[in-house]
Amino acid sequence: MRGAKILICSVSVGTGHTRAAQALKEAWERLLPGGEADICDLFREFSPVLHTLIFDSYLFLARRLPAFYRFLYFRAERDEGPVGAFKKKLFLNGLVFFLGHSVKTYINHLQPEVVVCTHPFTILLLAEMKGRGYVNVPVAGVMTDFIDHPYWVHPAADLYFVPAPEIGNRLVRKGLAPEKIFPLGIPLHRAFQTQPSRRQMKEKLGLSPFQPVALLIGGGLGFGGLEEAAALLLEHFSGLFLLAVAGKNRELQNRLEELSGRYPGRMRVFGFIDNVHELMAAADFAITKPGGLTIAEALARGLPMVFFRPIPGHEERNAQFAVAAGAACWAETQEDLVTAVAELLNRDGRLTAMSQAAAQVGKPLAADHIARRIRDFLAEQGREKGGKSSDAAL
Repeated sequence: MRGAKILICSVSVGTGHTRAAQALKEAWERLLPGGEADICDLFREFSPVLHTLIFDSYLFLARRLPAFYRFLYFRAERDEGPVGAFKKKLFLNGLVFFLGHSVKTYINHLQPEVVVCTHPFTILLLAEMKGRGYVNVPVAGVMTDFIDHPYWVHPAADLYFVPAPEIGNRLVRKGLAPEKIFPLGIPLHRAFQTQPSRRQMKEKLGLSPFQPVALLIGGGLGFGGLEEAAALLLEHFSGLFLLAVAGKNRELQNRLEELSGRYPGRMRVFGFIDNVHELMAAADFAITKPGGLTIAEALARGLPMVFFRPIPGHEERNAQFAVAAGAACWAETQEDLVTAVAELLNRDGRLTAMSQAAAQVGKPLAADHIARRIRDFLAEQGREKGGKSSDAAL
């Protein structure tokens, strides 16, 4: 199969969904001869007002009213009876009303062989449009969190790529056909496919190979109590060096740099960066909020995690997955954070055991494996329709 075109639909609420889309695009075009992948930020492209409403509402609730956001998330997660189905149908009708015509026109013009979705709202929209006969193209979902929230699920979707087998099993219990589900992981940047030694990466970044390093990272939007965590660690652990990534939160970056100035030579502060894979390779452990992509990247690196100040809802579910795998621990209070870091630094074998547990469930090749499975699916579709398929290998 040569020259196959796919469309990857995402929504730029946070950065993880877009990063997964970019990783899949790179894998598709690198591995498939003549392959082409277009990424569409669906809401921003076709309904900027709706995008702004969703993005601003998410930021406001997550930052200002986290308890209310948590209530809304778990209420939607539990609503799987007739009332929940009715609410979900209303939501689907709204998506189709605001976006359906524009998306249909766009897909008919682009003529992709498959549409891949890295955000739950996009898989709901495209699968619903397919179910109604508005588009005639296979639809695949790439789940970017370690959850089985019902707003990821639509029976008209053709394929689901999930982070882990247990997520797939729960989707089957929600009514999805098992043959549609592939536990291949979350697509990651190609840089995560290699594993440099921690000592080598510390030396590359100008860090002491003999000093423990903690990576503090709050995702692209700079959530996660980074300033609070950094102040605690600088106060309690004089031998620990910190790498703090503020993402796109410039105000947070400024405060962290001011804090760093009070502890010379103890912390290095970054804004939005494109070499997080190097920082993860250099760090001995990470203190982070449990975003889906951040967890997947850390698992691929075999990097132990301490979760602190997660966004309620989906990040709590992500944290539960990594903790159950033995790759992370959860610090709910400042005292818990200090205790957790002390144990990681002083308890014999704790870091090694958590690193090994992370590596066991990490999937650094997820993007390549998903690209290959989509290739195989398209070849199977071609044979069923009597078409010819190529033996070109990915």
